[in-house]
Amino acid sequence: MKNKKIVIMGANNPQTVRLIDDINSARDDIRYEILGWVDNDQTKTGQLFFGYLVLGTPEILRQEVYKDVSLVNNITTDALTRKETTHQLLSYGLPFLSLVHPSVSLKDVTIGEGVLIHEHVILEAYVKISDYVAIASGAIICHESSIGTYSFISSGVKVAGLVTIDKCVTLFLGAMIAPRIKIGESAKVSAGSVIFEDVEPLAIVGGNPARRVELKNQQKTMACTDVEFALENIFKRSFPHLLTIKKDAYFADYEMLKSFEILKLILELEAVFNIIVDDAEIDECNVGSFDNLVVFLQRKLEKAEK
Repeated sequence: MKNKKIVIMGANNPQTVRLIDDINSARDDIRYEILGWVDNDQTKTGQLFFGYLVLGTPEILRQEVYKDVSLVNNITTDALTRKETTHQLLSYGLPFLSLVHPSVSLKDVTIGEGVLIHEHVILEAYVKISDYVAIASGAIICHESSIGTYSFISSGVKVAGLVTIDKCVTLFLGAMIAPRIKIGESAKVSAGSVIFEDVEPLAIVGGNPARRVELKNQQKTMACTDVEFALENIFKRSFPHLLTIKKDAYFADYEMLKSFEILKLILELEAVFNIIVDDAEIDECNVGSFDNLVVFLQRKLEKAEK
């Protein structure tokens, strides 16, 4: 029997522990050994959660003792948080496991890396599940539908056939998606909603039939037309250490905005400016200096208005 050591990110939900226990009980060719949790909340370090110790923050994964472990991301707050923490884990260069409950049939189904699929999920023929997706118990994904990278499908969600769900989409508890619908990137569908029309990227929708929900704080943010002022506020709130660097200089040769901070910056820009920033766009040319970042944002906003 092959033995695999696992470290789980996010000591906030016992369901993944149960998933691993069920897999171990059903298979005799492999056994998963949970070493413990890592969690960004440093106060949890050294405490027991659901029978396993919080080993520390994810930074400990750089240590030699963890070179042979595989990672599981247990974070399912929403898809954007899942994306953020997945990128954080990817920076340590360790492999991810895909865990599928024994009750789930994978016949004629394609799944990617780092996927979590819990008990009693139904995946019909020719469903495609991309990397780092999490699907909670009892969800139904019908034939030929596809789920994009980092997306989170909550318990009781029903996705009809030939639906396309883009990356970073969150479908909350009991949402229902009609056939041939497309859900755009980073959209959120509220609990119990019924979707009969395509959902635009970044939209938050809710109700039956679902309609776009406008958030007051989001409206206030979008009223700000001064890109530079808005960007300075982002840095004051989330990157105060960058305020000591002159606007016309590179941010410490780009080294201060790499890895986990880059992802945090992307999420801030998407939320404040209501845009989609592709990972490939984050380079020194676009975000290497304050002035370059202002120009980059202005181009994105002008393109979005057309």
